[in-house]
Amino acid sequence: MIVIGIDPGRKRCGFCVEDSIQGTLRRGVISSLSLMDHIYKYKDMYPDAVVVCGNSESSKDLINTYNTQGVPIEFEDETGSTLEARVLYWRKHKKPWWGFFLPSTMLHAKRRLDDYAAVVIARRYINKHV
Repeated sequence: MIVIGIDPGRKRCGFCVEDSIQGTLRRGVISSLSLMDHIYKYKDMYPDAVVVCGNSESSKDLINTYNTQGVPIEFEDETGSTLEARVLYWRKHKKPWWGFFLPSTMLHAKRRLDDYAAVVIARRYINKHV
């Protein structure tokens, strides 16, 4: 199962393509204005992919616009996805020396973690449906 995960935001969105077998294929932080272009691009590459979006309040207007363009979008609870995204980030990147004394959820990355939050949302969907 391939899932296109979206962590919606007003200005920027986290975006990922997650495979239930191979893991994360692509991820990134993109402009909200270019979200539809990315969805179409990866739906062409992976026609059976499911588009899954976090269900935050800020996503309602954004998603209503895209549902009218013929793209079916599933929703997944994104409660706590930012904290889980921090844990994922610090698993892939080296912590500062003092960071080993703190839990990963207390460390802040030097960049936006919207793409990792999209991975968390996609993995939650995969875990429920596989």
